[in-house]
Amino acid sequence: MERKLFLIILLTLKLAQSFGQYYQVESFRDEYKEIEKFTSLLIEKEGFRSWDKRFDLDFVFPFFELHYMYINGNYEGIFGFDDEIEYSLDLLAFGYHFDNVIDTINIKSDVRYNLTEINGKKCLVVQYTKNRLISDPSIEEFDTYVNFQYWFFENGTIELRFGKANLNNTPVYIPGDGFYLQTNQGPIPFGPFLGLTHPLNAQVIVNYNDLDSLHNFEIIDNWENGSVNWWPPEGWVIRFTNLLVSTENNSMLDQVSVFPNPAIDKLFVKCESPLQSAAVFNLNGEQHTITLDKEMNEADISALQPGIWFLRLSDGNKIWNTKFIKI
Repeated sequence: MERKLFLIILLTLKLAQSFGQYYQVESFRDEYKEIEKFTSLLIEKEGFRSWDKRFDLDFVFPFFELHYMYINGNYEGIFGFDDEIEYSLDLLAFGYHFDNVIDTINIKSDVRYNLTEINGKKCLVVQYTKNRLISDPSIEEFDTYVNFQYWFFENGTIELRFGKANLNNTPVYIPGDGFYLQTNQGPIPFGPFLGLTHPLNAQVIVNYNDLDSLHNFEIIDNWENGSVNWWPPEGWVIRFTNLLVSTENNSMLDQVSVFPNPAIDKLFVKCESPLQSAAVFNLNGEQHTITLDKEMNEADISALQPGIWFLRLSDGNKIWNTKFIKI
């Protein structure tokens, strides 16, 4: 426990020094549970295995200092937000295929997703159910597969959860050595990659790579150098916590209120601390500039279009997120 806490503190300090942003990374064991209510991507994509999808959210997902109402994902395990930004969330990026459709009633191999609530927080769960590593020739003989989930919480926390896997006889994965694509020219080392990339400066700030302890984190400047050489055991969880909107900060929302709401041109903020900055985001996560009167805690929103807006406030130490309606 002491070693784990030390690594968490060390990582947080590195992130603060390098980027002024805060992510806490930890790993632990928990029971792996498959989602019971879900939408099947196999059915939705009519069996197309090299899928990509925009997952629309019913909450605002904070990633670093940006906010989004959607997350893009694909069969490679790559998630992100804007079309031109491909590697924002490089989460075990390699390539995973569900089986060809044979029986659409009793589906055993699939990708499934659901918008749900976990421990009182809204969450998008994307579950790779008995997926095969791409170019794996051992599927038929040894029934090789992996099971894992991505959890995206409304407070910005990301969890990777691992279920049962059978990789004992595959030439695509060699423990301690890495993962390979099988080609006509032979095996080629390739991923998977694991890390979070800042959407604006394209630098990978968190990488996770240690076969023995699964507690070794580092900061790198190129996602191509972020490949890992292990597959986590069943029940393992890797959690990335966005400390800018941590549980502690969310619990302080009752210290902040905005009025009137709906508002026309002025928005007043009631806060126990003097505000230093304010930013607003639309439903697509695009940031717009507003003028904040720090003495009056008053924001000029006259230039905003009518609709729902999300407001991020800071006193220089704490950050609060709330929303209002512009009419």
